[in-house]
Amino acid sequence: MSINNRIAILGNSMSWSLEASYQRAFTSLGYTVTIIDVPQRIKAKLPFSRIMSRLRNVLNDRKWLKEANRQIAIDILELKPKVVIVFCNAEILFNTLALLKVAADTQIVLIWPDTPFNISPEVRLAAPLYDLVCSYSSAAIPVFETMGFRNVIWLPLAADPHLHGMETPPNEFAFDLSFIGHWRPEREAALSVISKTFKDQRIKITGLFWKENVKDKSILDHLNPTALNGRSYTDFIYQSYINLNIIDQTNFPSANMRFFEVPVAYGFQLSSSCPEQDSIFIENEDIMYFKDHDQLIEKAAYALTQKEKVRQMRLHAHAKVMNDHTYTHRAKEMLMHLHL
Repeated sequence: MSINNRIAILGNSMSWSLEASYQRAFTSLGYTVTIIDVPQRIKAKLPFSRIMSRLRNVLNDRKWLKEANRQIAIDILELKPKVVIVFCNAEILFNTLALLKVAADTQIVLIWPDTPFNISPEVRLAAPLYDLVCSYSSAAIPVFETMGFRNVIWLPLAADPHLHGMETPPNEFAFDLSFIGHWRPEREAALSVISKTFKDQRIKITGLFWKENVKDKSILDHLNPTALNGRSYTDFIYQSYINLNIIDQTNFPSANMRFFEVPVAYGFQLSSSCPEQDSIFIENEDIMYFKDHDQLIEKAAYALTQKEKVRQMRLHAHAKVMNDHTYTHRAKEMLMHLHL
């Protein structure tokens, strides 16, 4: 390893954030990792921050953003990291990255765990400055390249055992079928079918925007209208016999975070078809997939009666994630592409 083993992460410092998962991963590999919380830095520069943070976009005044970026640049120049990792739409200005590129002797990486259609003009402007771009979706790589990004690799999402890992598989369950996620029309359609078909089963749905948007009011009988994260999120997975993963259509054909978080918590997963991963996570060995509502009902009914088969899939998927699909594995791959 290089004598300079410092990494700076620009993004969100919440303990359950993707940035924190990568911090733990790189730390486990012997790196000294500093997260610079960009949203908090910007908020700290705002007078009467609570009010002004809401008005900033309306006023279109970049004064506070520039001030925060100036201090971030100073901190990174003092830190002298070997690598600077910018996370999805962290408000880092082109000028900041250009200064770091010239003055800090550092490699700059962009991690984008989202559709490229959400890339801001500021991030796109800085495309030539990134030494490596990590896309969660292989299908999105040509889109990044068309936008002018270079050296774009497929770096899928993964699991964080520190955050979502459980030591032993569950023996008892609070729910027969469950779903974690915000309202989307395709999710409501699938869960409406589940609710009407499995009336005698314990069904639980947790997430935001359901009350405001749901058309099938029977779903509300199963709703916990909150967003879960951290340990409460993990416990919910662990207590569910079948974890439904209805992947947002904007993610297709890629996996979402839940795809990896469920098995690391010893959860069994019945997921929307996921072409990017279905050759890695094998049907009836690690997971069960559905392509339409008929398959969803058929496979849910089958899983509810096949306790030992489901238990074996829990164990197999958990081992596969721990062996090959944690953020430490992803961090190693990133370092390999950076020749570190």
